[in-house]
Amino acid sequence: MEMISVKRGRQGADVRDKNHKYMRIADAVRGEILSGVYSGSRALPSEHMLAERYGVSRVTVRQALALLEREGLISRSQGLGTTVADGIYRYRSPRLGRVGLITWDTEDYMFGAVAESARETLAQQGFSLEIRCLEASFRNKREALQDFLAMDIDGLILEGMLTALPTPNMDLYQAFLEKGIPIVQMNGVHAGLKAPSITTDDREMIAALVDHLASLGHRSIGGLFNPTESQSVKRFGGYVDGLSRNGLTFEDSRVLFMAFKDFMYVFDNMFYARHRSIMECTAIVCTNDIVARFLEATLLRAGIDVPGRMSLTGMDNAFTVRPGQLTLTTATYPSREVGTRAAQMLMTMVRTGRDVPDEVVPMALCIGESTARLCLG
Repeated sequence: MEMISVKRGRQGADVRDKNHKYMRIADAVRGEILSGVYSGSRALPSEHMLAERYGVSRVTVRQALALLEREGLISRSQGLGTTVADGIYRYRSPRLGRVGLITWDTEDYMFGAVAESARETLAQQGFSLEIRCLEASFRNKREALQDFLAMDIDGLILEGMLTALPTPNMDLYQAFLEKGIPIVQMNGVHAGLKAPSITTDDREMIAALVDHLASLGHRSIGGLFNPTESQSVKRFGGYVDGLSRNGLTFEDSRVLFMAFKDFMYVFDNMFYARHRSIMECTAIVCTNDIVARFLEATLLRAGIDVPGRMSLTGMDNAFTVRPGQLTLTTATYPSREVGTRAAQMLMTMVRTGRDVPDEVVPMALCIGESTARLCLG
């Protein structure tokens, strides 16, 4: 049993009397917290265990824990016990000079610029970047997480994939945190994962695109969104906001929810199944530029002129326009800024051992040729 050592005066009296024993316990537990012994999701020992360890009463232990709670170091709740408060030296990365990034294919879309800017930022501080490029698959993501856990890294930047769904990989995310390895979530955020995030103002930008369409006279505005991604769900929220603030009616039949792989393989079938309600619209807001281009191609094959008969908007402004293509009305995703700031957030967590606040990076509206004023009659 570990006993509290005390100094004694010449008369044999304790320099610290029994009323100050709790301070010695608080000092010991505080040191363990700051050194990372109880970082992540690991709970502190029970009052009974602490009392036995230090050879004191549970009343004395409660006094010590009350002091640490007042200092903001711990949180106590009935049923959950005592845990380290959020943001208190959670991390003790091994300082190997290596960071992991899980993202989409860096050869496509805007993710190459995110990865490159993150790599440049990390290199300035002496860290290398290991990248795993994945499709939207829980299994693929699990394999990448296991790979990074096995190799040991100082931190992980995690692109949001399938974040609107409960994840079967939460055990691995918790394993990172229990090892003291910080995680920064990017674009999408997993419910239940206590790790800082960097996102864009997706909801406001979609609402601004609806504002733009309303200003052109459009009153029947549809939408295409991905229900598996929290970023797209936020964008759907912006679509609802935009309709509401422009006094427009929301109609279920004008909104189509499809996962990205569905857009790739069965988009035309879904379009024609909903053809009548979609053609009630004069404009459609799409969750990203990929979806907007799928819809544009389908409309053109059906002989529907864009933007004369149907105006379209995308999101992210991520593609080079090919000859003969219209430029999209969209919002520009700040790829390099997101990558840089994600890396900076992670380096701060590695350096300080503490969490950092979530960050939101603004996007910029970009008016292209895919939207036009509604022509009546």
